[in-house]
Amino acid sequence: MRGRLSHPSDRLDAWRRLGRTGVWRSRVQRGGLGRRSPGQAGHDVGSDEASVAIDSLRRRSVRVNMHARNFALFLPTRGGDDTMQRVCLTALATLMTISATSAAAGETDAVSAAADALMAAWNANSPDVLRHFHPDASGYGGDGGVLGTIDAAAVEELVAAGYDVSLRLNQQHVRVLGDVAVSVGYMSGTISVPGAPTQQGTWRTTAVWTRLEDAWKLLHWHHSPLVSEVRSVERGPARRDDRERMDGPRERRRPDRDMGRQDGERDRPGAAMLVRHSVENFDHWTEVYREHERTRAEYGSLGSHVYRSADDANDIVVAVQWRGLEGALAFGASDALHAAMAEAGVVGEPQAWVFDTEHVRPVVDREGANIGGPSDFSLFVRHKVENLERWMGAFNEHGHMRAEAGSLGGFVLFHPHEQDDVIGFLGWESIDAAREFVGSPDLKAAMEASGVIDEPDILFLTHAYSTER
Repeated sequence: MRGRLSHPSDRLDAWRRLGRTGVWRSRVQRGGLGRRSPGQAGHDVGSDEASVAIDSLRRRSVRVNMHARNFALFLPTRGGDDTMQRVCLTALATLMTISATSAAAGETDAVSAAADALMAAWNANSPDVLRHFHPDASGYGGDGGVLGTIDAAAVEELVAAGYDVSLRLNQQHVRVLGDVAVSVGYMSGTISVPGAPTQQGTWRTTAVWTRLEDAWKLLHWHHSPLVSEVRSVERGPARRDDRERMDGPRERRRPDRDMGRQDGERDRPGAAMLVRHSVENFDHWTEVYREHERTRAEYGSLGSHVYRSADDANDIVVAVQWRGLEGALAFGASDALHAAMAEAGVVGEPQAWVFDTEHVRPVVDREGANIGGPSDFSLFVRHKVENLERWMGAFNEHGHMRAEAGSLGGFVLFHPHEQDDVIGFLGWESIDAAREFVGSPDLKAAMEASGVIDEPDILFLTHAYSTER
């Protein structure tokens, strides 16, 4: 690997030289694949098969993996030398990590391993990263510019110049279709390249891999900012103490309001997060969790309820309300959260799900029950269904059956892009009553009739405490 360019002016000169030698090769492509929602950047992949995969993925679930490995995807800066920024964009664009929970295990693992190797090379600042790209690799950056490609000389120069990224993945999913694999999701964090402003925010991402000589190679990437989350930080990577809340300026100026039970007017939640993890010691975990209440508030937390499994006191479920989806995603990707979890003694990888409130359905099984607050006892059920509409119809019809068994009501949660992955979180009269309901033959028959297609994950929970933030 070449020696590092020690002076900022040397780095800028190198980037400008590369720009003049044509390292940024552009191809103008019009139009996009699939349907786009208003204001959403299209994810053009240049392949009919990949287009089909992306359309399919929009209907599939994406699970949050709070301990997923970092996968960097360089995003363009604003201002300064445009050629330099585009060279940086081209050379650093890479695929994010893949959470392979529902695709074919063998090939999905192979794609994931290829992505791991690619990112390990970036993190090591090694030109070995080039071998992970397809010879015809191309991509679109978040600045709305033209299509760019990878050039070996440019990558070597950029690696020599040095860069720094701190990125976390939020919701990722992969689909393998023959010799093509497509991943979609979100990425949050900061990206620093010498001589350019640091970028901080949350991005939507799409990446396409293809199999070449029995190995998966990155063929295409496409990323775009999530609403107004991406911004430049002139002083370098933002610290937690001086970081603004990542919930969007419009929400900060004119937040929706609602009436709280204790302190009157309060912010209305825009998103909900459920996190399940095991801890070494619940009391120690609680101390750390309470100490980090201010950190959660910086990202827009509006309060949380903490539950413990009736079968294992160190098996915890936390339900957090957030002002906005972007803040919840950014918090899940933050270094502060990962440091806090390590300090608190979290064991293994947690399971986490983030939902906007449009995909949270209230359920009232017993008239007069306060489903907005925590119940002393709750039943948590997660399962796959053949069709959400069909399942919801059957679920609503059986409300009387649940009420007779002790259900008070609660919430049904599902992700907009995988509506076959459903979570039910219902308050119950007692743990014993909930256990009896789960073991009843009537429930088993009702689940089969409603189209439940897998073995449900079931937890019996007791409410431990709640927090304001």
